[in-house]
Amino acid sequence: MPRWLHKRGVIWHYRFNAGGRDYSGTTGATDLATAKLVLEEARSQAILLGIGKGKAPTLGAVIDEWLKGRAPGRHKDAGQQAKAKLGHLVKLPADRITTPVVEQWAVQWMAEHTAAGTNHVLRYLKLWLRYALAEKMIREMPGKIPTYKQQERPRPIVGMDLLDTVCAKAKNPQIRAALALCLFSGIREGELLQCRWEWVQGDTLIVQGRTKSKRMRQVPLPARALAELHTYAGAELPRLGLMFPGKKGKPHAKGWLRQALGRAGVDGLGMHRLRASFATHLLRNKTSPKDVQEMLGHRYIVTTMAYAEGSLESKRKAQDELWA
Repeated sequence: MPRWLHKRGVIWHYRFNAGGRDYSGTTGATDLATAKLVLEEARSQAILLGIGKGKAPTLGAVIDEWLKGRAPGRHKDAGQQAKAKLGHLVKLPADRITTPVVEQWAVQWMAEHTAAGTNHVLRYLKLWLRYALAEKMIREMPGKIPTYKQQERPRPIVGMDLLDTVCAKAKNPQIRAALALCLFSGIREGELLQCRWEWVQGDTLIVQGRTKSKRMRQVPLPARALAELHTYAGAELPRLGLMFPGKKGKPHAKGWLRQALGRAGVDGLGMHRLRASFATHLLRNKTSPKDVQEMLGHRYIVTTMAYAEGSLESKRKAQDELWA
């Protein structure tokens, strides 16, 4: 038996040293003759690479080696999908994936796809070239892998029209009341799920309990919010108990409102959008940022300002009022 070959089960594997570096792998062969041929080819490639005369493997071969070492899962699946999108690049030697070559591919790809999707593939391409460099398949990075700026989409601001949409489609009366409370008070999801009728004192919501900030705060409730709560609970609001109980009287699970809105035809709307809408409406109405900070329960006002969304209309209105 050759000293560089050994058997694991029915498959022959190799292990050898070339140029001061250890190499090991599987021949994929069950018969010794084929295994010897694979071994000699691997040794020849290793020796040639060691003296600088070896040919770099194709990008596709590099990717295949990388995929062999990945466990099944999302990362491996995403890598396989990215490989399929690189087109002719996978047939090129890895040391020829230069910046102009990548830019030419990116321009053609972005003609029909988004910059975000292009950057996703380019991140994997950079990962694979760095892998080839670490494994000494190439001697240096062939070029810089570019990324492309993305046009940010304006985030939606939720208004009163959403309540009417949900009211028309949702069968559960809890959904409209919970949505109204979020929109008119800016409470967090965890606070909504543990919200109790004891928190409502007249026209004020006293947020307490195990909240994120661990501090009690008072949020004035407008007449519209109180009207929605009365529609939900009756002419006289309860004095005790969970405001939105789930099965067996326990709080709903996290994500309850988002899922309920999805079933009502309102997709992609989370609690942060509702809190951001609450903050944006107040700030556009010239409410003091300090007051908005306290109502949201933020420790730092910088966090509050990050929630606010600007708009061309509000900027134009400010300019008109200033220079009128």
